[in-house]
Amino acid sequence: MPFDIELSEAAFDSLDELDAHLQAAVAVHLRRLAESPALLSRPSASPPDPPGYQRFEFVVDKTRLFRVFFKYRSDEQTLWVGLIGHHATGGA
Repeated sequence: MPFDIELSEAAFDSLDELDAHLQAAVAVHLRRLAESPALLSRPSASPPDPPGYQRFEFVVDKTRLFRVFFKYRSDEQTLWVGLIGHHATGGA
């Protein structure tokens, strides 16, 4: 059974700034994460990452690298996404 995904206000705002194509791609990857968070993530490396999170990375269109920082909720059914960051990969 997949985990529920809960977005923080900061994560929601990051998604809201993306165009529709990238929003849809991120949604697909978040569903993948909900299915297998332990397999698809690793503990964040602080610094430069924020401490205490799990880190999930993926690339969209070979040009955008996304990093999703999340925590397991105490209900053990929800992933709380605190931050979503992205930048150009330099790929084509």
